Amino acid sequence: MNDKAEYYQLKGMVSEMSAEDQAEVAKAEADVIAIAKQSDKAMLGALMAMLRLAIEA
Repeated sequence: MNDKAEYYQLKGMVSEMSAEDQAEVAKAEADVIAIAKQSDKAMLGALMAMLRLAIEA
């Protein structure tokens, strides 16, 4: 599955959550994006963290 399809699949899963849970997911997403936009190194660190989480899941 490509990244875009995976993203929209996850969005679909989130849309089935309660409003409170959706807000928590949105805040976490926004926080990670804000960190990643700080610099190229921060972007690399954010990507590495997400891959690490996926590996450890």
